[in-house]
Amino acid sequence: MIEGWRYYNHALLPITAPFKPIDDQIFSKKGFWSVRNGIAVMAQYISDYDCQEETQWWCCVKDTPYNFERIKAKRRYVINKGRKNFRVANIDVRDYLDELIDVEIKALENYPEEYRPDTDIKTIKEKFKDVEKSKLMVMGAFNSEKKLCGYLTVHEYDDYCNFAQQKVIPEYEKQEINAALVDGMLQYYNDRIKDGYVIYDGQRNLIHQTNFQEYLVKYFEFRYAYCRLRIQYRFPLGLAIKILYPFKGKMENTKNRFLYKVGGVLRMEEIRRKCME
Repeated sequence: MIEGWRYYNHALLPITAPFKPIDDQIFSKKGFWSVRNGIAVMAQYISDYDCQEETQWWCCVKDTPYNFERIKAKRRYVINKGRKNFRVANIDVRDYLDELIDVEIKALENYPEEYRPDTDIKTIKEKFKDVEKSKLMVMGAFNSEKKLCGYLTVHEYDDYCNFAQQKVIPEYEKQEINAALVDGMLQYYNDRIKDGYVIYDGQRNLIHQTNFQEYLVKYFEFRYAYCRLRIQYRFPLGLAIKILYPFKGKMENTKNRFLYKVGGVLRMEEIRRKCME
């Protein structure tokens, strides 16, 4: 795989900061589509980061210092509840591998069937081995019995970090474990944010039906940096998209995993076309 890009779910994504432009000449370079242990069929990136127009695509970012006292009282109550019920700390994957696998399995079992990934223990174990090798920052949330009840992972770079994922055991959600984890992460990075560092929670997500970005904006003063979606398709996927595009509406409510993912790509294509207008 070419340097500066990462492979995720059959797509290539840039690992540069979202506010740095992409050289679109890179798609014609030899070996761009070559990946190990997978097949890349599309490259997804953005342009016009933080434009003035409220487009249908965005990056969810935290680029202002975390000021707990500025948050509304009702929301501070939720965060304080999380702080009271959980201790959040950086952890070493090697010390908590079994516990992390348990959190992952229980979290994924709660996903809707149409986009629930496989929960095979071997696959999940390999994932955490990759996390260990890539030296991601991992934070865990522990309850009063010192049980690991949730975790988050962050890819760190020079001028920004990518808030990669957060998984919790569903039964602890009412104890505000999600608030505890995000609060812990923001406290950890706050001095860097004051110096211009950006926490990037990714772009709009059409596959996973979640309100997590909305939650980050409402409770922790993240914001939507609007931009324009760009997609480069590998042949023959581009041709298939043109053929299937008129039928995108029929795939929106399917429970079939494959068709649901195809529908997600077609919805992205619809937004890409509107961004080009």
